[in-house]
Amino acid sequence: MKGMEDEVSRLTSQISCLQAKAQQQQRQPGPVELAETAAKEEIERYRAERNMFRAKYTDLKQKCAKIPPCPPETAEPTPISSLPLHQHVPPPSLPEPAPTQPPSSYPLPSSSQPYGSSNDLCHQQ
Repeated sequence: MKGMEDEVSRLTSQISCLQAKAQQQQRQPGPVELAETAAKEEIERYRAERNMFRAKYTDLKQKCAKIPPCPPETAEPTPISSLPLHQHVPPPSLPEPAPTQPPSSYPLPSSSQPYGSSNDLCHQQ
């Protein structure tokens, strides 16, 4: 009897251990399962995007069907002489720009002193 109880106890603990391992493996998916999940999610995104574009295409196709077609082009172009003439209106004339003069507060260099002389504004202290 004692041997039978030991065997039952050993098998029970072995079953518990196997169940714990199985639960742990289910909680942590391996790289294959992760790749499959990612692929399925990507496929679903593409399907949703495709359905959205199909709906837009159908909508645009229905809107375009309501637009009347362009009239067929004539074989001969319309001569320029038969086009209506528009009265030519000259563009408005712009006022002459006023000559710009420097403000009187700026001293002008005299002609006897060339630019860059010691009396130049940049060198005054």
